[in-house]
Order: sequence, then structure tokens, then C-alpha cells
Amino acid sequence: MAPGTNHAACTCSDVNVLAHPGLITHEDARLAHENGIALEITSRGGHNRTNGHVARIARETSCQLVVDSDAHAPCDLLDKSSKQCVAEGAGLTVAESAGIMSLNIDQFLRS
Repeated sequence: MAPGTNHAACTCSDVNVLAHPGLITHEDARLAHENGIALEITSRGGHNRTNGHVARIARETSCQLVVDSDAHAPCDLLDKSSKQCVAEGAGLTVAESAGIMSLNIDQFLRS
């Protein structure tokens, strides 16, 4: 990822979700939180290597999380059970995972 990419996204009013933020900093996650931008926990191979870091930083900065697949093909799409597995695999508790799963993404994107 090019340096400054996360920072630019976390300060952009047109961004709702920062996909696979990698080794996001506390500072950028705080900016995401202040600007109503969610961080993605992803099932996508390669991008998912930092899910635990993203989950921890989001927890420490009260940043909203979403679980997604970064789908490149229909076979990449996740059902609810798979999303739960990705969330818990990132180190989220069952309660935290349930909160993410109950997020009304359409409502979130409109806010």
C-alpha cells in the first residue's frame, strides 16, 4: 500500500468504509472514527493477514468495523456464518462479532 493511503481515506468525506486497511495507525483509526468511516475485516487472502491488528486498533479507538469479502467473483461472497468466522478469527469476541453482524449496512452508508 502506498504511504499515506489510509490517512487520505480516513480524512475523505466520500469514504464510508476503508477496505483492508492493513497496519493502520491509531491516528488514522481515530480520524476514521471521527469521520464515521468503518474499517474492514476481510476474508480476502493476503489482505486478511492484518485482521487481528485492525480489530485491536478499532477496539482501542472505538472505530466501527465491517466484515466483508473484498469479492472478486461470486464464489468469494460470504454468508453470515462465514462472516462470523472471519470476525472471530480476527480476535473479536462473540458479542463484538454479533454487533458487527447486526449493523444495518444500508443505514450506515447513508449516514
